[in-house]
Amino acid sequence: MTLTAEFPTDHLTAPRRPAPWEAALARHAMACTLTIERREEFSASCRVLDLGRLQLFALRCPPLTAHRSARLIRRADPEVLHVWLTVRGAITLTQERRAVTATEGDLLVYDSSRPFTARCLSGARPDTASLVVQVPRVHLPLRSDLLDAASPAHVPGGTGTGALLRRHLEEMSRVATDHGAADASRLADAAVGLLVEVLSAPAGPAAGGCGDPPRHALLLTQVHRFIRDQLGDPGLTPGTIAAAHHISLRHLHKLFEPEHTTVAEHIRTSRLQRLRHDLADPALAERPFRQLAAHWGLTDPAHAGRIFRTAFGVTPGHHRRLSRTGPPVD
Repeated sequence: MTLTAEFPTDHLTAPRRPAPWEAALARHAMACTLTIERREEFSASCRVLDLGRLQLFALRCPPLTAHRSARLIRRADPEVLHVWLTVRGAITLTQERRAVTATEGDLLVYDSSRPFTARCLSGARPDTASLVVQVPRVHLPLRSDLLDAASPAHVPGGTGTGALLRRHLEEMSRVATDHGAADASRLADAAVGLLVEVLSAPAGPAAGGCGDPPRHALLLTQVHRFIRDQLGDPGLTPGTIAAAHHISLRHLHKLFEPEHTTVAEHIRTSRLQRLRHDLADPALAERPFRQLAAHWGLTDPAHAGRIFRTAFGVTPGHHRRLSRTGPPVD
């Protein structure tokens, strides 16, 4: 695990503190407009830990309001889900006309692709403290509509899988930079696995799961990691996945039932999401579509083009051009 960045403000004079802190958050997470109640007393800090698949932010700030507008989203959208654990104080977040509140020990889930307003509220102390995990949506093995429906959501941190996720985030923050890359990857996989369990709970994220997570949670996380690592292999199939994990095809398909998708659909969706990301990457602008598609196991460019258009409503070429120019900003 590596410490990507740390940006306290106390070394600056009070009037100069808010602007660089706001800019640092925009650079490492997502852009928001901050309204600070007492700017002349502003004191905040943020530590960013990189675990490969996800980033963990340890935040401390005074009461403030953060607004992410449609305009900011059009300018840049990292397409991530945030899992916010309130350590001290409280947060109220409104997104899609739904307001959710997390007090100390509880969690919120929200995404970067839709406007929201969040208010950080202090209690007895003059500031708030939080742990925030940033997970790219592409790394969550759930359909987009299920992820959309899960945001925003309040997750109780005292019971069930919500409590396991809370304790895991607290432990990740405590161990900080003591772990190497391999350990960081395992910690990230475990966090993603717990988050998937929370989001796919039968009663919804607000239930935080019931009792202990299913025994297959670890196996499912291992399967998802295997799929991610082998995604560029055209021979990746449900059969090869089942064989690699010494389970039957029937067992593999049952693992995926709570995720409301099939194994084959998950592989196809994951490949298309990676391809979509690569087409929008300026560093890959000179790479032909067939090469990018083949890199993710889609060896028939005509077929890849058809399923890309079906999935995203635009041709690969149109998506690439749109990504270069970007939609107009008001």
